[in-house]
Amino acid sequence: MDRFTLGKLLAAFLQVRPRLEAVARARTGNRALAEDLIQDTWFKLEAAQLDGPIDNPAGFIIQVANNTVTDHLRKERRRADIDA
Repeated sequence: MDRFTLGKLLAAFLQVRPRLEAVARARTGNRALAEDLIQDTWFKLEAAQLDGPIDNPAGFIIQVANNTVTDHLRKERRRADIDA
């Protein structure tokens, strides 16, 4: 990813981060876990291999964050099922 695109993503990420953390906190019930998941979201964004420009950086970031939280919740549900 080029520096310009990464800069746009970072600016958008910083702008929506409080909302992302609030949603993740509401979905997980854990503030520290929500912060970790949002940090994981940034790592995924930073490592993303993009095919073209991002027209809506905030929307893209929100979708990646939602997917990150959903994936975590699914893993935890599977672990609980296995333990039971």
